[in-house]
Amino acid sequence: MGKLDIGPLWKMSFSDGYNPNIIDINKEKAWVSALLTCHPNTEYHDEIASALYKKLAINAVINTLTALLQVKNGQLVQYVEEVNTLKTEIFATYSAANIAYSKHALSQAIDDVIKATSNNWSSMQQDIKFKRQTENDSILGYLLTLSQQYRIDTPFIRKLYTQLQDLDNRHAIE
Repeated sequence: MGKLDIGPLWKMSFSDGYNPNIIDINKEKAWVSALLTCHPNTEYHDEIASALYKKLAINAVINTLTALLQVKNGQLVQYVEEVNTLKTEIFATYSAANIAYSKHALSQAIDDVIKATSNNWSSMQQDIKFKRQTENDSILGYLLTLSQQYRIDTPFIRKLYTQLQDLDNRHAIE
């Protein structure tokens, strides 16, 4: 089972902060406490956005490359150029969008997940193998939109997105 990152609901709901008339903070605390107990790999973040952007970068590298190459996660160590090119474009996008991250720490986190899950098949690889729709739009599509918004050229992300989109379109017809 993968890691579950959660954060305060009120921060996701209200840009100006907590609204006690709409969300009962005590109920939220009870819900979070129960979730932390029930899911063995849950991590709570006061600033959920940073955790989500970290997860996005990890998924963008691992899921998309393993899906297109049809390899296990650990085999990505053989595709250093592709991994590094994708990281570079993600980092450029994050920098332009003023998303707080450490280039070294995020790069290391991606490498650590590749190593820790080396014998696993990614969910997107399995989607392609079994001709199911992928999360391409939610992962690379989001990164493309973000990079375009900040006028960052991301040709490798665009290439991978198009390749996965073509596979998704073929699978939708079959």
